[in-house]
Order: sequence, then structure tokens, then C-alpha cells
Amino acid sequence: ARSANRPDAVMRDAHGGSEVTGLEFSPNGRLLASRGDDDTVKVWDLRKTKAPLRTYTGVESFFATSNAAWSPDSKTLVAGTSVRKGQGTGLLKFWDVDAEGTEPATVIGLAPGASVIRVVWHDKLNQILASTSTGTLRLLYDPLISRNGALLTASREPRRADPLDQLLRSKDATPLVGSIMNP
Repeated sequence: ARSANRPDAVMRDAHGGSEVTGLEFSPNGRLLASRGDDDTVKVWDLRKTKAPLRTYTGVESFFATSNAAWSPDSKTLVAGTSVRKGQGTGLLKFWDVDAEGTEPATVIGLAPGASVIRVVWHDKLNQILASTSTGTLRLLYDPLISRNGALLTASREPRRADPLDQLLRSKDATPLVGSIMNP
């Protein structure tokens, strides 16, 4: 019988003694991605945890919350890179996990002069949300494969102006508002 207090697997020194900043299980439940302060992202097979399946290098990380995210089909992994403030562009790096090489399949310059800190790949919408060190959020989607989410607002016509809203925002409405509020 297995003890509930004992883990099934332990990856000691997974990032060579560096801090692990993010862990993410793949949607299929077979793989684990780990992100570390050693500027790597590693992919682990949860059935064989002695050594990583893949080690992706050159993924600079200056933040304790940097992570990696899986595509809904568990075939692609994405992580953002850090840059010194105002020096370079924070990137999104995408890897094909089934490919033998360790070079990214795609690189997107996302944040000029800033770092990409966190990435979320929504499994149902198939859209990617990335946060940057300047506090901005960037949403990436493909009109052919993404569903709903950003596409709902992108396809909507601008809201019609309500005449009452326009009146209340104008300077002419100030006396009217004052008399309503202070009878």
C-alpha cells in the first residue's frame, strides 16, 4: 500500500541548485514543465523522473514567478524571457516538445524594453495571455483556431453612444446634476 505522505517521484536539484520559479503539468497529465533561475525550462516525463526529457536554455529569468505554459494538446510549450529594464525585448519562446532539438520553433518579440514574466495558455479558448514587467497584459490569438474570448470583443461593433450619457458628460449637464443631487 502506498503512503499518502510519500511522493511518487522526487527530482532533486532539478535546476542545479537554482530556485524553481514555476511548475506546470501538461494537459495530458504525462509531462511536467519546470522553470528555474538557471535560465532553463525543463520537460519531465512523470513516469521516468531521473533526468529531464528536454532542457531548453537561454530562457532568461529575473523574476521569482516566471513560468512556462502548455498548449491545449500538450505538444507545445511557451515561456517568456527577461531583459534588463529598457535593454532589449522580452520574448515569447515556443518549443515543439516532440522535436529532438532544443531550439525554439517560434520566437515572438512581445515586450520592447520589458520582460515577459507570466504566461497562461487557455485550453478552451486557445489564446495566450502574457504579463510584462511594465504591468501590461498582451493577448495573443489566432482568428482561425481561437474560440470566443478576445474574438467576441474584436468582432463587436462599437457601442452606440447613449444621449443621456453624452449629456451627463458634457459641461451643460453640471447645473442639472447639481439640482438633482441637491434639491
